[in-house]
Amino acid sequence: MAGNVHVYSNSLIDKAVAEGRITKGDARLIKAYLNGSQTEDYSSVTRYNIFYILVLFRRYIGEYGKNTIDDLFDGVAKYKESNRNPATIVHQLSILKQFYGWLIDHGESSIPRDMISHKIKIRGPERAADSALNFDDAYQLIKACKNSRNRAFIALLFETGMRTKEACELRWKDLKPDKQGIFPISNGKMVPNPAPYFLATGYLTIWKNDYPGDASGENFVFVTRKGDPFTDKLAFRILGRVVKESGITKYVHLRSINRKQFSHEKKILEREAFIKKKLWEIG
Repeated sequence: MAGNVHVYSNSLIDKAVAEGRITKGDARLIKAYLNGSQTEDYSSVTRYNIFYILVLFRRYIGEYGKNTIDDLFDGVAKYKESNRNPATIVHQLSILKQFYGWLIDHGESSIPRDMISHKIKIRGPERAADSALNFDDAYQLIKACKNSRNRAFIALLFETGMRTKEACELRWKDLKPDKQGIFPISNGKMVPNPAPYFLATGYLTIWKNDYPGDASGENFVFVTRKGDPFTDKLAFRILGRVVKESGITKYVHLRSINRKQFSHEKKILEREAFIKKKLWEIG
């Protein structure tokens, strides 16, 4: 599978060279980066996303191996002037920053590493606070889901702050029941919780009753109707459908669901306000 992904990525890079969007020098570096050990666990979707972003940035900066720090600074400034969603800017700049870190570590760029952090700023005004999802947004997404599995998946991502890959790899033995709710275990460690996961606990319980098989032990928590485990690609497709049907106007992606943007205290207060609001609606 990994070999097929590499062939797929390389053919796209070669096409970009033929179309004049990148140079052969750029292609060599991007291929080495995408085919290296640092990306071996990436899905084909993630790999394509990185390729797309690195080609995109060549509209604003020169060849990756020849840029000076001033070239990089000017190019990033021009890029930030483009009409893009704040969350997209943050994501794409983080990819560029990671790539340049790799270039420096492998002797492919003469730019000092500390200057990369100084010149490529991804925590600024472009990281808009209103791009974060609140409990009402999450509840709207959950209501738009067509089945209990997707409701549980989105609730778990939102409340726990788990990475999508971690949630996809969860097994039933990793969910530890407690008097305050269910606590997921990731990589042998309990996911920190500022308050009981009341949304995730409820929806996971419903999904467990609907689960197509034995909801215990080593079996994956989130599976398809055929019993195959969830993947990043499937999660991305599901989220796209749910967002479209929910009517949410914010730019929503998997990172905006599980990004930990609030303090523990604020999350607790937000949960309490949300619960009171829903109880008031019911009453």
